[in-house]
Amino acid sequence: MNLRIIQFLVLKMIMKYQQVNNKKIKNGLLYKKINQEGERLCFISDSLFIVQPYLSSKMNIYELNHQTKLFNQINELQIKNGSSCHCFFESQYIKQKQILVCKNGFNINLIKINQQAEFKLIQFIDLGTGNSFGRLTADGQFMVIWDDKTQQIQIFLFKEIKK
Repeated sequence: MNLRIIQFLVLKMIMKYQQVNNKKIKNGLLYKKINQEGERLCFISDSLFIVQPYLSSKMNIYELNHQTKLFNQINELQIKNGSSCHCFFESQYIKQKQILVCKNGFNINLIKINQQAEFKLIQFIDLGTGNSFGRLTADGQFMVIWDDKTQQIQIFLFKEIKK
């Protein structure tokens, strides 16, 4: 099973339930149909996650409604994308820095998330290619990237500039 199919199935398995009235439940899982092909998923907290639709310039933000026990799309964020993308650069949230790194197309988007779950694109890196791989360190201090355009490993040091 390829990664795109696995990610699509994960989108459908939003949350486990004991009982939910008038909802489709199979094997203890609630299924929610969405009309998009997701390329990347990332939980920000137990009640908040993002979905990056394939080659879309918008990232969708979902939050748990504690009364209905359903995740609903609460917002979308305009991000940088490109004409080609591979799913090998997974989104990553660094809690201590409140930074989400989400690759889309040719671009790596750096998104700040505050305590009120407000998302803001603070910077993007245009790699000029969709064929790239990368990962952040656990503390979010460094990001390592390899891409087929430069054929080199690039190491980025994150420094937060206070305004």
